[in-house]
Amino acid sequence: MSELQIIDLGVETSGKQVLSGVNLRVKSGEVHVLMGPNGAGKTTFANALFGHYRYKVTSGQILIDGKDITDLSTFEKARAGLAFLMQEPPEIPGVTVENILLTALGATRPSGNRETYMSEKVSALAAKLDINSALLERGVNTDASGGEKKRLEALQLCCLPPKFAVLDELDSGLDVDALKKVSTAVKDLVDAKSPTGKAGAGMGVIVVTHYNRVLEYLPADKVHLLIDGKIVETGDASLVDQVEAKGYGPWLAGS
Repeated sequence: MSELQIIDLGVETSGKQVLSGVNLRVKSGEVHVLMGPNGAGKTTFANALFGHYRYKVTSGQILIDGKDITDLSTFEKARAGLAFLMQEPPEIPGVTVENILLTALGATRPSGNRETYMSEKVSALAAKLDINSALLERGVNTDASGGEKKRLEALQLCCLPPKFAVLDELDSGLDVDALKKVSTAVKDLVDAKSPTGKAGAGMGVIVVTHYNRVLEYLPADKVHLLIDGKIVETGDASLVDQVEAKGYGPWLAGS
């Protein structure tokens, strides 16, 4: 079992301190939800975790299995087991989805029917996410709708499952059917067992969201409310219902 620890994290951007003293601990196979009003620092948290150059960590640590990855490059954080599904995935013209996935998979399976294995795996996962094969032949996210970009991001996640993933507004741009497929695919990674059949070895997830609809298919183990750059309350999934019923007013009043 792996563990992602975020200890006393402080982050600034454009010279402004946005996050202060944020603490989270996510274990393999857990789904944590981060909610909060606009401007609370949710996207700052996600970007800082993955090393975006515009977000400077001013205090604290980010650890995976006890290893400090705070100051590693984005590439090195990915190799350490951290993935980030962005709210607005970038377009990469000239590099096809199929090529980038087959190349990455080839690096993880260096021998033994490699090409057949890779092609079959990509095709099966694309079908599971209802991704048209023609989309795989385009440049990454090029001329794709918001929903198609999210499906392609999910495909990359499924092909190369990390230890932990931060999903920034996974439900953005997805209709009901697409959301169910993408969320279910992520849940399968969360519920995955070890090669020996032991439960609790799946991917750990932090879902950054405004709404509870994604949680219908990806149930939360813990919910955290982020207000003015600080986590002000942590609870189980019922905390989402309280937010839906009352809004953030009660917590804003106490912040």
